[in-house]
Amino acid sequence: MESLYADVALIQAWKVDTEGNMIFRGTTRTMQADIATASKLVIVEAENLVPAGSLDPNEIHVPGIYVDRIVVPGKYKKKIDKIVNK
Repeated sequence: MESLYADVALIQAWKVDTEGNMIFRGTTRTMQADIATASKLVIVEAENLVPAGSLDPNEIHVPGIYVDRIVVPGKYKKKIDKIVNK
């Protein structure tokens, strides 16, 4: 039997170090680790980016070997042009 692999996985992690080791929180722990290991290209959105070595190895859910890119969202407010009340 042949397994299915995704080409690209977009994953959101609670805490990521600069090496790509990820820790999930809440309901994201259910499928995110499986998706990360079954994809060819893994892009992680990190809520908290910490220096390498600051995560406890016993708490890491996905090691950094599976991560290809790390994205940190910007800390800006989204501009709403016009609010319409109906």
